[in-house]
Amino acid sequence: MAKSQNFDAVHENLTKQAWPTRSAPHDSVASDRLAYMKDTKGVIRQGLELAKKGGKKKPKKGAEAEPAKVIENCTIFVAKEYPEFQKECLNILRGFEFDENNKIVGEYVKAIGAAFDKKKAGIAMKFVGFQLKIAETEGKDAALRLEASFDEKECIETNKAFLFENMPTIKNVTVMVNTSEEAIAVEGSQNSREAACPSKPSIFYN
Repeated sequence: MAKSQNFDAVHENLTKQAWPTRSAPHDSVASDRLAYMKDTKGVIRQGLELAKKGGKKKPKKGAEAEPAKVIENCTIFVAKEYPEFQKECLNILRGFEFDENNKIVGEYVKAIGAAFDKKKAGIAMKFVGFQLKIAETEGKDAALRLEASFDEKECIETNKAFLFENMPTIKNVTVMVNTSEEAIAVEGSQNSREAACPSKPSIFYN
């Protein structure tokens, strides 16, 4: 019996060594910031490639391509909150259950249709469909959050070196809240400003 007890004690000790325990609780905000920076870095680069083309179509076969436009200025619009009708959509979705695969359960389409007139319901459903796709890939909480879990403007401003590394042509980077007076004053930025939403900044090259 003594040998058996001794073996059990050694086995338990080895198991503890083989499976180390977490030294600190999971920091969800830090994880959110890291994921946010990775996503934003990708959006910044994609936006730059499009801006350099200046909306020009691909040249015909045999024709010489025009030189890429040199972009020096980047404005990043962040949103502190969703427009009212989108917030209403999210609040409606928050009233439904989601299954183990993060898919919504219940007649949410009927609920959205009852909340808006026919024209606005169509716009609302496009937004809802987009958020539900986020729920399936990133989880319900990420998709239905009404605001970011951290200060997006501060996060971008303190991580510009990382976000714009290997982008030497970019000389000026400005971060603005999309509803601020200074943001509204940026010429030609309306579409970009309106595209920004919590946790999803919009990039405007000018």
